[in-house]
Amino acid sequence: CVCVCVCGMDERKYNLKLEKLSFPKNGADPVILVACGSFSPVTILHLEMMQWAKEALEEKGYCVLGGYMSPVNDGYGKASLVPAHHRVAMCMLAAQSYSWITLDDWECTQPEHQLTLPVLQFFQERVSQIGDDRCRARVLFLCGSDLFDTFVIPGVWEIGDVKEILQRGVVVIERAGSNNVTETMAKLPQLRGDERPYVVHTVPPHRSNNISSTVVRKALREGKPVQGQLSEAVLSYILQHGLYEAKASF
Repeated sequence: CVCVCVCGMDERKYNLKLEKLSFPKNGADPVILVACGSFSPVTILHLEMMQWAKEALEEKGYCVLGGYMSPVNDGYGKASLVPAHHRVAMCMLAAQSYSWITLDDWECTQPEHQLTLPVLQFFQERVSQIGDDRCRARVLFLCGSDLFDTFVIPGVWEIGDVKEILQRGVVVIERAGSNNVTETMAKLPQLRGDERPYVVHTVPPHRSNNISSTVVRKALREGKPVQGQLSEAVLSYILQHGLYEAKASF
């Protein structure tokens, strides 16, 4: 494990979970996927999107060493958030069936809400200090095209943050109801000639991907079936702890 700290953030020692992080293959560009979000609750689609991204990148010649889910801090203040310890537990349960995906709780255990760019910077610094070949990996931000759309909505993101996130690298999973990724990219902040180019990988969905945590929460409240949307382990946890006013659906 590796311990690092970043100025302006919680300086407690933090152990990066490396158990599921593989080693790079010769000649391949090593990358690590990081998905930030509420995960309230984590759905099957959250994990499938990570799998689709991994497969698409590897077809392009990248070596995906692993992926991390990073639940947002409670300080985000979204009404639908259940406390972080529940979201962490659900993500851990959901990731159990994937050999390469890990839950990381650094973001959600900070004293206050963290913006996306500092989280990605923290991951990259931790990775760069791993004491073996895995330290060469670049951290890529994974998101759906619905979130990618918000990059061009005035007031939602700091322009400087958007530019750096895109320069570091983003993998966008296309989602129903979102704008075309190419159209959104045309509206992104313009780069000067001396600036690093944007790195955006667009990945089409492998199946209908209209599953959302919002839809799942509504179904849980109404006692409707959620098979194919939540793993059995996550659903059992929700019912056991009485989250989302859930009524047993099976």
